[in-house]
Parts: sequence; C-alpha cells; structure tokens
Amino acid sequence: MASLESWDLMVLTTRPGDLDDSVAASIVALSPPIIALTSQVDGDRDIAASMFPESEILIFSPALLSERTTGRNVRYWHPPGTPVFMASGRRETVAALRRELGGLIVGVPGVMISASPAVFIPYVAELSVREGNWAALESHLRRPTQAASEAVNAAIGIRLPMSARAARLVLDTLERCVPIDVSQYAGRHFGRHEGQTLDMLEGWIRRAARRAPTSARSEHPALREPGAVRDMAALRELAQSLRLRVTK
Repeated sequence: MASLESWDLMVLTTRPGDLDDSVAASIVALSPPIIALTSQVDGDRDIAASMFPESEILIFSPALLSERTTGRNVRYWHPPGTPVFMASGRRETVAALRRELGGLIVGVPGVMISASPAVFIPYVAELSVREGNWAALESHLRRPTQAASEAVNAAIGIRLPMSARAARLVLDTLERCVPIDVSQYAGRHFGRHEGQTLDMLEGWIRRAARRAPTSARSEHPALREPGAVRDMAALRELAQSLRLRVTK
C-alpha cells in the first residue's frame, strides 16, 4: 500500500492495466495531481486517464538503462549531463516540473515521444526473437530496420530514412561506450518484457491500418490494396515471429 502522505508527482513504471487492484485503489485515494507513465504502449495513457480521472497524465520516456542486481537493488546509468526522462504533456505542467526537477527531465513534443520507441523497439523485438543473442541480432538487421521505418511512419506519419548499416554503427557504439555489458544486459532486460514489446508492435500495426485507405483495411485479404500490405510487411512479420515466442 502507498503511504497516505501527500504526493505531487507519481511515476508509474508498471503499465496501468497491470496494477493490482489494491495499488490502483491506493493511487486513487492519494489522488496525486500528476501521474507520469513510462509505458508507451498504444492506449495505456487512455487507460490511466480512465483509472485516475483526478490526476493529469504525462508520459515520461526513460533515457536511462536500469538493471536489477541483487534482491531489490537496482543500478542505473545514463549519459553524463543528459536528462533521465523525456517528458510530454501539457506545456505548463512540463515546464513547472522542469523548474522543480532541473536536469532530470526535458520537455519534448509528443511526436518525439511517439517516434523514439518506434525507432528502437523493433530491434528489441528482433533481439527477443533471437532469444536474446546480441550477435544474432547484429547479423539480422534488415527486418528490424524495415520494421522500424514502418513503425515510425505508423506513429507519426513520416517516413524516415533508415539503414541496417547505421543500426550496426549504433549497436557497436553502445558496446564501446556504455559501462555495462550491453550485449548481456539487453537480452536479460527486454526478455522480461516480451509481452509489452509485442503490444507495442501490434499498436503500430493498428495505427498503420487506420491510416490506410478504406479498401486496404478490408477484412478479406484478397480485397486489400497490395501497397498497403507491403507498407507493414516487416512489422507484421516481426510481430508474428514474436507472438509465436510469447504465446508458446
């Protein structure tokens, strides 16, 4: 149970729909003015708003790495001098938090919050499909790169140029610059969140389907426009591969 003290800001690191009833009831009783979600799964913000109607809902996109070590001990790392969270929501609220929290957060447009996970989550999904094997991910970058391009387009309606070569450079840079074993960390960390990863992929697929012309959204495969199907081909294939792993 949460303390009955007054809270100005509460950060939920668990998806709102996954909260135990007693925890959700405690949050309702506390009625914090601001609740920040770290989950960026499509629809979770609406769920939080319906569960906690007295609170203003923001999105905090983590810009850090966290890893449980022993027991309840958790270690964190983020690039020195950079914010820990990117915050998105009502401008006045984000600005007030920025004044209070200083460099811990930076306010960003909602489009940036939407685009950020769309860029990297497909690579996380591919890593999970490859059973957390970093080397296997590095040798299979074509599909997640194409899926990331499709996900960004679904999320913000913009096609960004992306390449497997650039992705490999980013992965190599992470291995060299991050002071933890990223190749081991990534497999362990994201392996615990495969269901959430799948939900994010499926959320972008739904968004892409809503953007497609009516004829392309037909339930009958033969009536769909081939171009609209191709636009989501890698994202759909990746989601199906991960779905088989999550549901087996």
